[in-house]
Amino acid sequence: MSSSAHSNATLSTRSPKCRTIARVIAWVEDASVLPISVSDIIKLLDQLPVWKTVSALPKRVETLEARCAELERRLAVAEAAPASAPGQICSTCGVPAMRRMSQKPHPTFGVLGGKLEVWTCTACGEVDERTTKPGR
Repeated sequence: MSSSAHSNATLSTRSPKCRTIARVIAWVEDASVLPISVSDIIKLLDQLPVWKTVSALPKRVETLEARCAELERRLAVAEAAPASAPGQICSTCGVPAMRRMSQKPHPTFGVLGGKLEVWTCTACGEVDERTTKPGR
């Protein structure tokens, strides 16, 4: 018994999927007796659940490559940005982009050490004036 005949016999004793594969192999090996078209082979392959997974792989790979390229683009932008700490959270838009723009002595409590700070959100433009206590 040849090795391919032995492997076909082993395949034919297993699950229906294996028997289908064994039939395809037998037809291909004996193509001179029984002509088989490519469309017949595709019909047989369509019966196998694993073939559906394999045939969907090119689209999945294309999608994953696009996602990977987008992530690499984002990473490059993040690495190129200046390393600055995030600002405080803006009460209007919720983005951590609130930055202190100026600080001066408070007009009333300045003699006691109080300061008046002007904070601006770089995301939405919200301006906030804050009074700080001495020593802060």
